[in-house]
Amino acid sequence: MPTSLRVALRSFAVVSLAVSGALAQTVAANGKPTDGEVPLACAPDWTAFLVHDAGAGIWTVKSFDVLPWYGCPEIVGMDDKGRCTILSSYSGKWTPNDTVFDGQWLAPVGHADVDPRREGKELYVGGKSGNLYQLALRGEHEWDKLEIAHWTEEIHTIVAGELRPERPGAELVAFLKNGDVFELVAGGAQGFASQRLGTLPGRVRDAVVVPGREAGAAPRIVTVSRAGEVAMIELRGDGLARTVMLQEPMGFGRVARRPPRAGRGEVFYITRDDGLVLRLEERADGSFARNEVYAGPQGLRGVAAGRFTNDPTDECVAVFGYSARVQLLVRKGEGPWHVSDLFTDLDRGHWLDVAELDGRNGTDELIASGYGGRIVLLARPPGYALGGVATDPVPALGGKPIARIAAKINEPGVRELSPLCYQGGFESKTAVYETLVRRDSKGRIAPALAASWRISDDGRTTTFVLREDARFHDGTPVTSRDVAVHMKRWVGLPEHAWLRSSDRIVAIEALTDRELRVTCDRPVALLPDLCAINPCAIRAPAALDREGAFVRAVGSGPFTALGWSRDQRTLRLARATRPSALLDLVRSGDDDPLAMLRKGEVDVVASSWLVKIDPRILAELRRDAGYVIREGPGSAVRYLSFAIDGGRMGDVALRRRVANAIDRAALVLDVEAGFADPCTAWAAPSVSIWPQPAVRARDASLATVLALTTPLRLAAPPSMLDLARAVGGQLGRDGIAVDVVETIPRGAEVEADLRIETTWGVPYDPELSLIARFGKPLAQPSAASPRARSVDPRVQALVEQLVATPQEKDREVLFARIQTLLDEEVLIVPLYAQRRATIVRAGLPEPPVPDHDLYRADWTFLTDRATPR
Repeated sequence: MPTSLRVALRSFAVVSLAVSGALAQTVAANGKPTDGEVPLACAPDWTAFLVHDAGAGIWTVKSFDVLPWYGCPEIVGMDDKGRCTILSSYSGKWTPNDTVFDGQWLAPVGHADVDPRREGKELYVGGKSGNLYQLALRGEHEWDKLEIAHWTEEIHTIVAGELRPERPGAELVAFLKNGDVFELVAGGAQGFASQRLGTLPGRVRDAVVVPGREAGAAPRIVTVSRAGEVAMIELRGDGLARTVMLQEPMGFGRVARRPPRAGRGEVFYITRDDGLVLRLEERADGSFARNEVYAGPQGLRGVAAGRFTNDPTDECVAVFGYSARVQLLVRKGEGPWHVSDLFTDLDRGHWLDVAELDGRNGTDELIASGYGGRIVLLARPPGYALGGVATDPVPALGGKPIARIAAKINEPGVRELSPLCYQGGFESKTAVYETLVRRDSKGRIAPALAASWRISDDGRTTTFVLREDARFHDGTPVTSRDVAVHMKRWVGLPEHAWLRSSDRIVAIEALTDRELRVTCDRPVALLPDLCAINPCAIRAPAALDREGAFVRAVGSGPFTALGWSRDQRTLRLARATRPSALLDLVRSGDDDPLAMLRKGEVDVVASSWLVKIDPRILAELRRDAGYVIREGPGSAVRYLSFAIDGGRMGDVALRRRVANAIDRAALVLDVEAGFADPCTAWAAPSVSIWPQPAVRARDASLATVLALTTPLRLAAPPSMLDLARAVGGQLGRDGIAVDVVETIPRGAEVEADLRIETTWGVPYDPELSLIARFGKPLAQPSAASPRARSVDPRVQALVEQLVATPQEKDREVLFARIQTLLDEEVLIVPLYAQRRATIVRAGLPEPPVPDHDLYRADWTFLTDRATPR
């Protein structure tokens, strides 16, 4: 059925574009780009700034000279709510102006002088609804918004520019979802005439315009489509002349043109949906040579080419996609390509463009947008590639730290290091904040900010007495009212419902300055929940401004957060009781922390839930006199689970055969190079409040070849594939055929008979990990990933009893019953718990044996026994 077209003109109310004056450039402490620069974490030797947060996915972002009376080009963003936002810059501030409100997503945008009835260039935007809009300036700060066409198909790409040399002015071409291509020409008093030029095979996702091969020849439009075609198009008469440059069995995402080079043919860079980046170079005869530049992560979308390094002869391409990472590809001459990460966004990337928005360097800038709803500007720092020009001295963090410590702190944690934000790492938060209670070396609930507590006979009320000496880092005492206010900020909210007490708490009362009473609507195991760093660690009132917005990290923990370095890679800490004793937490990003230690970038590495170390490299460091190493028990148990709901693993006899084949000691040696403790229980051996069954003797009679119609499927996340393969090898030697499959974090569920899983470790073990894995599923999503799968109803019933048991001694009785059931029915096979290690450069104070709490690091051994340098 042919696409129906309705050419129309609707005059809308004038959209005001009031670009207000601004004060001198400042860094916006409140995180608003309208008030000043909002720096984001990025790679060294780069800067990243938030330009706009739309609160909805931004599908296209481009830079045009929209406002002729301003020297700096504008940024135009098109979002999922149907808004076209024009952002203008003033001394580092970005003022957003929404000009179109379509109601459905907008994406394609073009900028050219298509309409001779309008002075200067116009913007043309479209999207899902099939509406095509013209935005034309009227006066200095006002826009006329006109709907100039409507199709029943989505508009996916717009090209605006001088495409027909035989006539003056620019042309406007729209590419629709079904492949139809239309040209629109201004005609009549105000309207536009539309002409269908042809149909292409599938939707065109992106296009660039390049000059014709000969002087005076028509410009060429290079298109990339989801149908797997790269084509070159020219407008000829009433139709299109199309040459297929490339056809491949994979959709293409975006296309970028290399900046022109004298005497060289055109070069285009193209992203494919499967993560491949292609380079097409024009030969003298007009054909194109295809080369593969990069095999990257699945879902590559945005691509941009320009000058991004100090050497202007370098060939540079940037890409952005579903990995959420902006990556830079660089090569010198005909040498190999090298890739580096520049920036990681909150969510998947969708668009990337090159722009010139900062004249303080000699390179181009990048603007990125995507599912995270943000527009981000990436630029080299002032003075870069300007040949020795003087630059502003970067303010340094005062004083010299005793040590630099590798830490995992992601970009959201740079903006808000707070227990009410589930980002930012754990070592950083436990240095600054305290929970009311914590776990001791045996796994029992122990005092922290609360010196003591008592639970009422009915199990519904818990009264805490705060430590008498507890003070926040701003010098104010920690009061029960402060704790109550913080708790009220998370209790009852769906994101915190993974803590079962969140929905059970009905009252939080400050009885005196130091006494706090928490009342629940029924008996509940409250104290295990309050060990959770997020959201239960207590934040000071001084962490917020008068409107309740986060402004700085203020807690009562052993260290005060002084602030971030200019490149936002280093968080400076000071000992709360000895302010001259300084430490630096250095964000490791994707870098190996032990490699950072060897390169001299950090002085201390401590393994934890987030900071992973390679046990084989650790073995090498043990032989190096330049380091002091202390090892201790870990608490996150790797275990084998079964799909017992209706599958083959519903047979307990088969589960026993699998358990019988496991050699834990061999797994520890082969997979972890001995850096782990074999486990026979849900909780690690260090959690002594949990019963630890003896190792069962191997039954040789079970080690016979098992007749299976197909091998068992054993699934594991990428970080545990080595363990899965080792387990599969042990099962295979016992006659049980196994195929190992990889699960994708946060991806679609993979069907499997067996899985490698892990508990969360102390302080979340034993109870919280157990509840998340075997308890009743929550009614709605929460901050903790859903883990319940294939659960024996008897275990689930015992776990729900655990949730309703306030007293620890009573929960220990349930621990024994749960472990007995897990053993008798072989519902899991515990394997081992990785050990912990602290590695310190020689010459620094020696570390103690690390605790089994994987989320809390005690750095006081550095500050309390050392003299600041």
